[in-house]
Amino acid sequence: MKISVICVTNRKGAIAFLKKQLDKQTFKDFDVIVADDSGDEDFFEQFKPRQKNEGDVWNLNKAYNDCLSKVTGELIVFLQDFIEIPANGLERFWELYQLYPNDLITGCGHKYENGRIAETDSRCFGDRKLVSSDWTFYELNWASCPAKIAPRFEEDMDKFYGGENIVFALKAHLKGSEIWLDRINECKGLAHNDRPSDWEDLHHNKNNRLNDKIKSLII
Repeated sequence: MKISVICVTNRKGAIAFLKKQLDKQTFKDFDVIVADDSGDEDFFEQFKPRQKNEGDVWNLNKAYNDCLSKVTGELIVFLQDFIEIPANGLERFWELYQLYPNDLITGCGHKYENGRIAETDSRCFGDRKLVSSDWTFYELNWASCPAKIAPRFEEDMDKFYGGENIVFALKAHLKGSEIWLDRINECKGLAHNDRPSDWEDLHHNKNNRLNDKIKSLII
């Protein structure tokens, strides 16, 4: 298997949407690993990930690690739920993997609501289509990582929301991987307004939580 596509979701309808995006792909040599807490229709070999521990706000990092343990492909492609991707999206990731076999590639894409841009992704703007990037710009909504260098997610980060993408990319970078931003491989995220009510208060961006985690990995 060349590519393993990883999707983690707990939203109804996400699995059917994922199937639609993958059915149209020009690149066919892939399998799909879905950690599903939605209990939705079974289009793939879905599994229920480990649940959150006492004191956790969610189980996202555990779910990603559970997915990584099932990877069989050379290249991992992360695709979050309700993301519309181009028909040649997987093919584009595979092509860049041939050029950069030890590096991480991140796509880009705005969020849309009712057919209009609801949240702008500033990474999409620029003259160059493929640029060397910083690990802070790596997003798991639509990105790739060679399986042989994929780090584990930090499960203690399940105590707060967010930051898992940055820490994942940093851990790979500390082992020698570069991060590339591919503006050609642009996706479209469908806006959803179902964030937990404590999202802002318990986010890693607050109270230096993310900075403290980064320092613990660097020092």
